[in-house]
Amino acid sequence: MLPRHELKIFFTLLFAFVFQGCNIFREVKEAFDLLKRFEVSEQPYPSEKKTGKFSLEVSEKKENGNLKIWKVSGNLKADFPFSVSIAFNTGYSEQITFFIPGIWMKGNSFSQDKVYSILKSRKWLFREDRMPVPMVFAFDEKTKKGVAILKIPAKYDFTRAEHIDSSDENIIVDTDVASLGFDYDKKQILIVFPFEEYPIFYRRKILTNFIQLNHKKAFYKGEKKIDFYVIEISGYDFSDAILYLWQLVYDIYKENFVFSSPLSPVIENKEKLINLLGNLKHFFQRYYYEGEKIAGFYSFIVLETGSVFVPFIEASFTGMALMNGANAILLGKKLGDDTLIEKGRKVLISWSKNGKINKFFIDCFDPSSQSRCDLPPVFLKDVFYTRREFESLLAFYLAYKYDESYSDLFKEEFLSGARAMVELQREDGSFARAYRFSGEVADISPAGTLFAVPVFLKAYEITQDERFFKSALRAGEFIYHLVENFSYFGSTIDANSEDKEASMWAFISCFMLFRELKDSRYFLCAKRALYSSLWWFYLWSVPFEPSQTFFKINLNTLGLSSVSVENIHIDVYLFFFPKMVLSFSDYLQEPEKKRLQEMVSMMINAVSSLIPSPKGGIKGIPYGVVPEVIQQTWWDYGYGGKGEFNITSATGWTVASSILALSQFAYDIDF
Repeated sequence: MLPRHELKIFFTLLFAFVFQGCNIFREVKEAFDLLKRFEVSEQPYPSEKKTGKFSLEVSEKKENGNLKIWKVSGNLKADFPFSVSIAFNTGYSEQITFFIPGIWMKGNSFSQDKVYSILKSRKWLFREDRMPVPMVFAFDEKTKKGVAILKIPAKYDFTRAEHIDSSDENIIVDTDVASLGFDYDKKQILIVFPFEEYPIFYRRKILTNFIQLNHKKAFYKGEKKIDFYVIEISGYDFSDAILYLWQLVYDIYKENFVFSSPLSPVIENKEKLINLLGNLKHFFQRYYYEGEKIAGFYSFIVLETGSVFVPFIEASFTGMALMNGANAILLGKKLGDDTLIEKGRKVLISWSKNGKINKFFIDCFDPSSQSRCDLPPVFLKDVFYTRREFESLLAFYLAYKYDESYSDLFKEEFLSGARAMVELQREDGSFARAYRFSGEVADISPAGTLFAVPVFLKAYEITQDERFFKSALRAGEFIYHLVENFSYFGSTIDANSEDKEASMWAFISCFMLFRELKDSRYFLCAKRALYSSLWWFYLWSVPFEPSQTFFKINLNTLGLSSVSVENIHIDVYLFFFPKMVLSFSDYLQEPEKKRLQEMVSMMINAVSSLIPSPKGGIKGIPYGVVPEVIQQTWWDYGYGGKGEFNITSATGWTVASSILALSQFAYDIDF
């Protein structure tokens, strides 16, 4: 398949043998052997007869113990439109596992009936701008060896909407975007340049039906060069291989100027952070609701106008009314705004009095009917989700810490809820994903366990009651085994799949247990979960076409993060995570410590850039609002496509996330 490459390598090999000696002879032979593992096919545009030329070459190699890294360049020249498909043979056994950041992990076994299912296809190709890091990793469970193809990411893309949305499967476009994927049956890692999507499964948010579309293939005319790395590692279990690999990828990207360290990180500019937090005050002013039973904040808005889209008040999850009640108290006190403090108190007190059934918080309140929301399947009438309950309790814990005037009331509400949750813990230490208000299990999935440890440890901190400590330990042991098996799933509620938040809260839980116990098992657990979390964060800035909103506002995706293998977008989910990552880095040595510090700076810079100012906000974003859905790829989340914000936004949680992330640095708050 590679006659030109083999000829080139032959003469290089001969030269090396005669003039450079045996060591270089070995290196060139290894490069030759590496190139033989590639199968390259050149594909002309269907209506053209001529093709271009494509050549692969190894430009450098690094080797250190159980690690080998090759840099490979592909050079494309074409008078007529064509594309090139590259297959890399892993040589692995049947026990192969593929990993693609933000898209595919452990066979997406938890999402077998969902959009990216191994039951639907044994071969997948994804546009690289779908990925937090454009990489495919293949791991052999039997031999504990892994190989990754890591692409130096695309810098530009002029693929317009009419190209993608047309019925034509084949398009000619000037793009730097490739596709990466895998073939399970052939045990190959795949690269296609320019991009190809195969197969395409499409799903709109909340809907359960999936549609398979015609696959899209791009062709290009002219000269192009793509650079990628082949990384081989051995001697690690999967979880530790993923951990080690992220560090390698970070260093490669930094070395190649894919990103640079922020010279003036926002986390060191407290005045700017306080100003940004002040800009978010308008959310509490514009979207506050106060009725006879419940007070709170509307969350669902039309992004362009700022008008309320769904007039519900949600305690937690997407609405975060209770967390924002605590945030209103914090900002009111720090910014000297008594009205804000009073609103926050009213929200929390009203839910304490009227927002519970049998000691558990309802998920959603409908002001029009003055009762629980009744909108199946979005809000199940007689069910509460464990994640939402724990989030609600954490809101009362924060209010207890922030508000000395009402600290006893908020403390008792927090502890009462924590005691009720202890009673629901199962024998294996886990919590079901959802319960009926009677206490019966409604969804047996254990994903809610990930949010339990912080609540119980904080309850123990206040009371020294051993019941809370034992419940935290039992939940922590369950989480430890999830992390050991790289099982992160089900925590986003509306997308029951592998997701980012599961790994983030596993990290938070294990790190809090480590700080409490100084047990090395939980340090390892925290470290593994942390690096699995970091794979969801963008280490590059996705290119946008000049007509798109994101191009015009110069949106940089670096430091933002993808959501789950089903939610096709990126967002600002941070909450307690950045400050805890920084705290965790204090236990590490260089260069690992510096990497994490830089990564935290990127996260805070990213969310800071999305907070509109009163002088001139981001196009289409109301003052006081943080956008929820950032569409970085044509795999549409629901409305619009690549380069646009979703037209509706569940902005309560984005405001809560931004405030909690920024305030911890602005006011030196630790959780």
